[in-house]
Amino acid sequence: TPARLFEENIRDGLKISKLYEEVTAAIFVGDQELETEYKKENEQVKVEYALISPKDYNANIKIEDKEVKEYFEKERQSFLHPASVSIEYMGIDYHQNPEESDKDKIREKLQQVRANIKTPQDFEKISKEQSLAIKETGFFSQSEAIPQIGWSEELSKVCSGLAQNEISPPIETAKGVYIFRLKEKRGSYMPEIDEVKNQIMNILTEQKSYSLAKEGAKEILAQLKNARAKNQKENFAALAKSLGLEIRQTPLFKRNDPIEGIGKAEEFTNAAFRLLENTISEVIEANKNFYIILGVKQFVEIDKEKFAKERQDFKDKLLTRKKEEAFMKFMQELQTKAKITSYIQ
Repeated sequence: TPARLFEENIRDGLKISKLYEEVTAAIFVGDQELETEYKKENEQVKVEYALISPKDYNANIKIEDKEVKEYFEKERQSFLHPASVSIEYMGIDYHQNPEESDKDKIREKLQQVRANIKTPQDFEKISKEQSLAIKETGFFSQSEAIPQIGWSEELSKVCSGLAQNEISPPIETAKGVYIFRLKEKRGSYMPEIDEVKNQIMNILTEQKSYSLAKEGAKEILAQLKNARAKNQKENFAALAKSLGLEIRQTPLFKRNDPIEGIGKAEEFTNAAFRLLENTISEVIEANKNFYIILGVKQFVEIDKEKFAKERQDFKDKLLTRKKEEAFMKFMQELQTKAKITSYIQ
């Protein structure tokens, strides 16, 4: 790097550092905030809950032909099939964690194989001579992952640009090196309603079952609250069982943990940590299901001794995070005020 350019880069870096210090100088972490944030990251809870799944309502749903037709007419454009191609290919897969020298050998071999293919008919002949099986992808569009190979923007463009029976040069992918031949090309087209009828029925069934499950969850919640009003001594889990609901239980989890059997669900997590003993949550929508938390089984507070040991490190990390967030907000506000317009196409 030329000395002048190096000095300018250092100077610019120092400017940003000074600006960062100036913008974030007043930011601090108080004792109460520190303990609150530590609790958020380290407290654990275990709860009982009832799952109300839309799938449980599928059997009660019937879709009429009239509904299928109406949906098809309304959402016709969403069923448009883009231009697609069907490809035949042969090649060599990489072994797991291949060395670069191994990749070089495969590249060289496929270059030699391609050099021996003079006509489209040579494709089958060479494949047999080299013991390279010919595989077929089936139809795929340029925006879709290539069956058996995966997503590759470059490869999709190459395949879409091939003429009938045209053979590509060797192309390297994450899985290996392959030679492709266009088997068939199909332009975009609008399918007939019969071709997508099952797809539409599945969509409508999912929509209806979701609505039924949502209403069913609200009704179950009301029944639980009414039953509890009549019998204050009974807990909600027992009342839920009396209504025929399956009661499930989470393991202990923290606020940022995915929950076993549920996944990452912020709404469920927030409700679980807000819940007091002997109370019940409202209906929670998460990951296309509905849940009612029936009670807290276990709550684990922070370890005070561990907090004392980790206090300073945690405070430093929290302060750094707050400063970075504040500086990012400052930079975004500057960009907004500057009214920068991008003309990049």
